Amino acid sequence: MKRKLTIIIIFLITCPIIIKADDEQSTFPYISVSTSGKYYFKMIPGQNDYYNHDTGTGAMCTLSRDGKETVLWTVTGWYSFRTYPSYDGECLVRLGNWPRGKGPSKDHLAVAFYKKGLLLKRYSTIDLIKDMSKVYPSVSHYEYLCGRSGFDGFNYLFSLITIDKIQYQFDVRTGDIVSIKLLKVNCGLED
Repeated sequence: MKRKLTIIIIFLITCPIIIKADDEQSTFPYISVSTSGKYYFKMIPGQNDYYNHDTGTGAMCTLSRDGKETVLWTVTGWYSFRTYPSYDGECLVRLGNWPRGKGPSKDHLAVAFYKKGLLLKRYSTIDLIKDMSKVYPSVSHYEYLCGRSGFDGFNYLFSLITIDKIQYQFDVRTGDIVSIKLLKVNCGLED
């Protein structure tokens, strides 16, 4: 009996060390490629600032036939884990990062649209999520997306599905919403 109690006490003491809930991912450099494969966006985090999403630079690039890189345009002052270049390299979609807090806010970026490096339009999580009962906060953040986001082929239409199962389709040339549909999908968080 004493041995079992000792094991339980050791487990309870070490449990907070072993289990680390809600650890935010550190930033890293990466490349996202357009659906045409001809353009790519390089995301570079701020130097020695691994958890700051307010620093970073990005460049939309293409390669010549001999492999020489050409930078078409750049952005600065933010970092995103998920970026989507348009098939022609003119536009970029940036999804917001891990929103800290218990629920949607006008201060939490959901999606932003850029054309040749200039911000066209941005939407907050409160702009897109309509059913707050579908938001499941963790200790430090909440999810605002359900499933896959992205372009559907060689066009300017970008889709995303929010946690409350609303599919938004945007025209990336303007950032305008062109379609809204309520879907019957499983986001993996329902009871």
